[in-house]
Amino acid sequence: ALVNFYHLISIPGRPFSEKMSRYIFKQILTGVDICHKKEYFHRDIKPANIMLTHNGDSKCFNIKLTDFGYVASPEEVHMNNSKLKFTVGTLPYMAPEIIRKRSYTGEAIDVFSLGVCFFVLLLGLEPFKWAERQDPFYNLLMKGDYVQYWQCIVKQLQEWNIAVPSQEFVDLFLRMIMHEGTNRLTLSQVLSHGFFNGEYPS
Repeated sequence: ALVNFYHLISIPGRPFSEKMSRYIFKQILTGVDICHKKEYFHRDIKPANIMLTHNGDSKCFNIKLTDFGYVASPEEVHMNNSKLKFTVGTLPYMAPEIIRKRSYTGEAIDVFSLGVCFFVLLLGLEPFKWAERQDPFYNLLMKGDYVQYWQCIVKQLQEWNIAVPSQEFVDLFLRMIMHEGTNRLTLSQVLSHGFFNGEYPS
């Protein structure tokens, strides 16, 4: 059966354990990595575009990435010397360079969107409404005040009685949603992050 990822995380709370989130997210990353190596960049990664298939056993999820309507092709990438310009995506998952109508690389904006999806996958909440200064949460990230940002997140989690995730998760997430695209982790760096050395569902 196919299950839309968006429906699984529509109610605040932790829809998956950290073990299961690690398993699911690594599948998502691996699929996106295959696309990137073929020089296709999705540009609209969000929960509504991620489908989970299972055979009745919640431990056996497989992932399908859908809706490639905004994908950047190798021809488009080469035509622009790896810099893309079109404003595409969905606001809560859109990288700040797109919102500001600056040129960007496909990898950097996909990593940003994946970071937001990762947060939502594990916690069932959005880390901010949109990546601009007017958003009080993202404004803290723009100023580099990661400690205060995370303190605000923890307060929000406590209000919802949601368990605070591991420090490995926090480190990975913050490195994926850095304000400057050049400062974000690459996809290969994300995949090799220590978070993925943790436990997986048995």
